Amino acid sequence: MLVDVPPPLSLLVTPFHPKHHEGAANSTHLYKMLQECVSAQAFRAAFPVFESAPVHSSPDRSDVEWSMPLDSRASRVPSVRSTSSHRVAGMNALTGRAQYMESLIETDLISIHTVDHDVVDIEEQIEPVQYLDQTGKVREHTFDVRITRASGKVSVYACKAAAFRISSGIDEIVARIREQVPGFADELLVVTRADVSKVAAANARQILQARRLRDELDEVTLRKVMSSVHGWVTIEALTDDPEEAGRLYVAAVNLIDRGSMQWTKADRICPSMSIRFTPSFL
Repeated sequence: MLVDVPPPLSLLVTPFHPKHHEGAANSTHLYKMLQECVSAQAFRAAFPVFESAPVHSSPDRSDVEWSMPLDSRASRVPSVRSTSSHRVAGMNALTGRAQYMESLIETDLISIHTVDHDVVDIEEQIEPVQYLDQTGKVREHTFDVRITRASGKVSVYACKAAAFRISSGIDEIVARIREQVPGFADELLVVTRADVSKVAAANARQILQARRLRDELDEVTLRKVMSSVHGWVTIEALTDDPEEAGRLYVAAVNLIDRGSMQWTKADRICPSMSIRFTPSFL
């Protein structure tokens, strides 16, 4: 089942129970194709381009540069079937690499960190780390996500559905790794859906899409039309032209991304949101 999500995370999702889903054969076939692409060759055939647009692109986007996604660094490709979570394949805008996620929690976590200006690298399904269990037996665990910040701080995340957190024993596993392998990461965290906001993830994807469509001239236009506005205003109140409204919306999202514009954070980033420039930008 292809799910239409704003790029760069174009998602291929395998339902909970593929055999019970309409079009399951096609869904499973597509996922198996991606499963074979540790070298990213099949991935490149399915998602052939990674767009790198200049800040001011020509109307027909003829000056857009295209390049193939790099190989994923995942230590494993998730299995096709799961009774508890979705399977997601896509490409990350920060690294330009193919990515394989084992759940929507993991996918949303990566989206949120991708738009964080302090993050310099993101890896999924990282190399397994060994630890000793309560009986002294050597075990291995693969963390779902590793985030590296500009400061050099490394955080690793184990993503779990809340319903399986206790039964999986993940907190004990992470505690043992933290104690036994102190140099593995600066921060080892267990996260559930409660820790990863769906709204924040949706906002992150809006920002990622706006970055690709950024036009400095639209940002200049937005500042001009808002020069006489005091307080909060919606994009819809600034223009009656649907095309201009779309361009001003993209400009607003890019300015939000760079901290030059504020929006009512209780709401999702969307065309109907209320916006205003930050005092330092005016």
